[in-house]
Amino acid sequence: MYTVSLFERINAEMANGRVWVATAIRNREIVWKIVFTSSEVLYSEPEDLDLRQVCSLDTDGFDSLLDLWRTKLAAESIKDGDQTIMLESFGQRKQLVVCGAGHVALNLIRIAKIIGFNVISLEDRPMFANMASEAGADRVICESFEEGLAQVDSTGDTCFIVMTRGHRYDEICLRSILRKSYAYVGMMGSRGRTVNVKHDLEKEGFTTEKLDDLHAPVGLDIGAQTPAEIAVSVAAELIEYLRSHNRSIDDGIQSVVESAADQQNAQMHNVVATIVSKRGETPRTVGTKMLVLENGQMVGTIGGGCAEAEVITQARAMIQQARTSGAEAVEARLCDVDLTPAQGNAEDSMFCGGLQEVLLEMVAG
Repeated sequence: MYTVSLFERINAEMANGRVWVATAIRNREIVWKIVFTSSEVLYSEPEDLDLRQVCSLDTDGFDSLLDLWRTKLAAESIKDGDQTIMLESFGQRKQLVVCGAGHVALNLIRIAKIIGFNVISLEDRPMFANMASEAGADRVICESFEEGLAQVDSTGDTCFIVMTRGHRYDEICLRSILRKSYAYVGMMGSRGRTVNVKHDLEKEGFTTEKLDDLHAPVGLDIGAQTPAEIAVSVAAELIEYLRSHNRSIDDGIQSVVESAADQQNAQMHNVVATIVSKRGETPRTVGTKMLVLENGQMVGTIGGGCAEAEVITQARAMIQQARTSGAEAVEARLCDVDLTPAQGNAEDSMFCGGLQEVLLEMVAG
């Protein structure tokens, strides 16, 4: 069973790296669960869990099943004999570093915040740096681009977009960025500008393979002309790339984990809902989470509409049971969500045409 203290630990570990959760379900019941980081097991149920005895999965050349699972960056449902293992990968909210704070960059900052990025803005002009802060950037570094990038600690989940006021500054940024860890690197500019920048960097010793990581000119071809439209096209390409490479931006997991770990919520009976399987078309994917709080509030969404309302109803029934019997007495349950058109009631259906299984688990104080 999830506890507030376990979510506190998960939240703390997510600040430094990834956390994985594997939950095995058989006959619609949880049979075991394990929570682990890149270096240790944080929690297991039962406490003496031995994966070699409960799993028949091939480690595919890895020393252990945990080592294999640590390579996963997105949630997935794995069939293992008569059990289904729901594997989840929790990481920090994706970080977007925007170099430059011109008109397009300011619009990109606003859009990126809506999407769910943690945004860092680099700009060497104080007036423009102030505008980046007003646009909603989480952190603004007003230094030279070289000095500013030296202050950015990037990981394999960090995205960089270069949109400075000239190709000289673009090259300064790219020299630093291409030596860092990153998930994505994009640069705004004409095709001619892109060719010149790549040519200059190649002469400096950057390999063709490294330069091929650069997405330029950045942005999907949607006929964008205004700064806002161009920012939309850049954000769209970023989403397309990350999703196609199984790298989500923010499926609400961090917000759910933070809220579940919040001591202000610890005195309440709360339920975490997770999509563990899907068939056909559905609005959200496997691994999406939502937290239903006893006070009636919700954190995150698993798709909205009537289907989500049914999940919330079942979660509230569990909360009511916990009030009388205690959270430990409330067993996890699977909720079947039918998103196919309702016979004779098409106006109320979501018309997605798919089916979901949603796992509901109490969060004990």
